[in-house]
Amino acid sequence: MHVEMRGMRGEMREMRVDMRAMRADMHEMRDEMREMRVELREDRRRSDERFERVIREFREDSARRDRAIVKVGVSILKTLSSHTAILQRIDRKLGVRGNGGRGRNGPPV
Repeated sequence: MHVEMRGMRGEMREMRVDMRAMRADMHEMRDEMREMRVELREDRRRSDERFERVIREFREDSARRDRAIVKVGVSILKTLSSHTAILQRIDRKLGVRGNGGRGRNGPPV
């Protein structure tokens, strides 16, 4: 019986040593997980910043393109208005009425 008790005490000592080692491993794992969470947060923050920058640049480019399109459209309208006025003056000088009908004193066109 005395021998059995020594064996049990030895096993219990080994179990305590193992438990201490396991606790130390667990603390180390917690520390590593904490570091990983910090890294993940930083990665996410950097990713969000990059995304926001890309969106901001896209909006700025879109606004620039929209302004350019408006300028071109206005230029086209001005040109068409000018050409329409020129054609109307030519029609009046030639005496053409409406859609190719008879002018003032001339044969049908």
